[in-house]
Amino acid sequence: MGAVLGLLLAAIAPQIQGPAWSREPSAAPPRGSVLWLRAGGERELEISNLVSRWKDRSGQGIDLEQADGAEKPYLASLAMNGRPALHFDGNDWLGSSTGAPLGSYTKVALLQLDPGTAGGHVLSTEHGHGLRLGAGGFAELTEDSVPFAVANIPVSPGRPAVLIATYDAGPGVGRLYLNGALVGTGWAVGDNADGRVRLGGLASGEPFSGLVAEILVYDRVLDIDERRHASRYLNRRHFFGAPHPEVDFETIPSDGQVIQRGAGGGGDVRIDGRVKAAGMQTIDIELLRDGQLFASSSKPLVYNDLCTGQPCAPFSEVLPIQAELLNYTLRAYVDDGTDRTLVAERINLVCGDVYLIEGQSNAMARDSHDEYLATADESPWVRSFGSGMVTSDVVFDLHWNQADALTRNRHGSVGAWATRMGSNLATQYQIPIALINGAVGTTLIAQHQRDDLDHENLNTIYGRFLYRVRQAGVMDSAPAIFWYQGETEIMTSAEYTAAFTELSNAWREDFGGLELIYLFQIREGCGYVDRGVRESQRKAASLFRDIRTMSTTAISEHDGCHYWYVGYTEIADRMTLPVARDFHGSLDTHEIDPPNLVSATFTTGAQDQILLTFEDLDDQLVWEAGSEAFFLLDNVQMQVLSGSTMGNTILLDLVAPTTAQSISYVGHPLPGPAIRNARGVGALTFFDEPIQ
Repeated sequence: MGAVLGLLLAAIAPQIQGPAWSREPSAAPPRGSVLWLRAGGERELEISNLVSRWKDRSGQGIDLEQADGAEKPYLASLAMNGRPALHFDGNDWLGSSTGAPLGSYTKVALLQLDPGTAGGHVLSTEHGHGLRLGAGGFAELTEDSVPFAVANIPVSPGRPAVLIATYDAGPGVGRLYLNGALVGTGWAVGDNADGRVRLGGLASGEPFSGLVAEILVYDRVLDIDERRHASRYLNRRHFFGAPHPEVDFETIPSDGQVIQRGAGGGGDVRIDGRVKAAGMQTIDIELLRDGQLFASSSKPLVYNDLCTGQPCAPFSEVLPIQAELLNYTLRAYVDDGTDRTLVAERINLVCGDVYLIEGQSNAMARDSHDEYLATADESPWVRSFGSGMVTSDVVFDLHWNQADALTRNRHGSVGAWATRMGSNLATQYQIPIALINGAVGTTLIAQHQRDDLDHENLNTIYGRFLYRVRQAGVMDSAPAIFWYQGETEIMTSAEYTAAFTELSNAWREDFGGLELIYLFQIREGCGYVDRGVRESQRKAASLFRDIRTMSTTAISEHDGCHYWYVGYTEIADRMTLPVARDFHGSLDTHEIDPPNLVSATFTTGAQDQILLTFEDLDDQLVWEAGSEAFFLLDNVQMQVLSGSTMGNTILLDLVAPTTAQSISYVGHPLPGPAIRNARGVGALTFFDEPIQ
């Protein structure tokens, strides 16, 4: 009986069970693979450890790639017993146009299913054969998403598993093996005819949620000895040695995170959680600055009963970080008195300023004219978080990365002027800048309002934006928000003021660190000429002390609605100066704000001249010939003959004496003459200003 039992145990590959089974790492898997991916192998990474390419180790050169940042898996460096694995969040996938065997095959995967998820396609072709975890975690071999072999034992969520699928094209039989045991057999109707590879999904969807540590593909059916070899190799490589200590982190920075600097010029890196592994004596935290130790702490662990059913030791620590153009690395270790084990690592951490952006298309500022020039302003020191996508799928992109100046509503999209402004500030003050843009094109201010019953309602623009900012860890620290919206509104000044007051009050309530709101006064264009909105925007700063208004007149390269790259750079350069004044103490403050009308007065008894006086006494205004065409007297055009300036005033000569009671400066779309100050900042348009 003992001999029979021994033969039976030898016939199946061992279960994943860690040190009780493992002796030493196996050198290599069975030979002859046509695709071999290992999380610890070569890959191309973004700032936050997102994987854009996973390089094939088989020698066949079948690298798997992903260009969309929102769909790139994340390299978790200590995910599976302290070894690296790629995390697919239910929206991620990597692919190749070639590499999938068209006949017989074997697919081997070391994976771990996320708890609470339905599984999804692990390793498939785009439309042909697939290997997926179906409902309840039961593995399936599929043909055009229709199962033809189904496992009778599920993959347990949260636990590593070796899953092997074979397909013999001769009889058309497919088999599934889970941790060495045969768990399912079935027959396919037709052969796999698709050579494209998808890891983590299928062209029609059904994405995988979980970890993948290693993948092997063969263009043949592995025999029993080769399957046993493959399982033994994966077990021994990934689970050799003592089990990795379990630690739950409640607060820890994300890879690539920009930590908001405080009043002292630096910031705080916060870490807290619980050590669940018994017998640990200390929690050691290290912060490396450009690879060199910058700060550290070591604290004794005291176990208590906070974690039900197992030992548990809470910890909390704060380490300083400087605001500078250098990356920091955070490492956390637990020490049992004999060995120190790395339990967390976060890379490319920086300290700087985080700014928020909302509005519509000119807030997005995408590359509308396909110039591809804004990439010149992109920098690893100008970053963003997540995606401004317009669906609840925003929950699938919770990673930092370099800001994208060209796209809209995608991973890292912040637009042309925001990227350049960030680059200006990063260069001038030598600190990183983060920009989180939640703008959506062609939207009304009503669509941006908060759902007061559910502030983070992901079906709303406001809710998705608030969710992203909170997930980025800056909801209570980002000091400013930029608002550029209104081109599609038809509202009175009072109506827009009421709507903007409601929105800005919601911001003040939800964004705890908010100090200033930068409001752009829109210009005529995009098919709309509404004046009430623009007058409301002009007067906003007089209603709220925390609002700074910026004009968009006198900006070149306007196409009637949006801007070419040069126009967006002018917006960025204008905005850099007040931000530098307000948050960096810059003394370069002369004529950086837009001229804003204070009064209009007849200067002669004949009422054939009007003196316009603007706010800043030290402004030197500039009159550009042709600007007279954009003034209205009692909403009638072509009554101004010419203009001249003296300091912060403009004297208008009229075509004839008038009995008009009001004057408006309406501006215009497209390039053309404008009223500016000496630094080129255009005057705010104004409407129906009484003539005294």
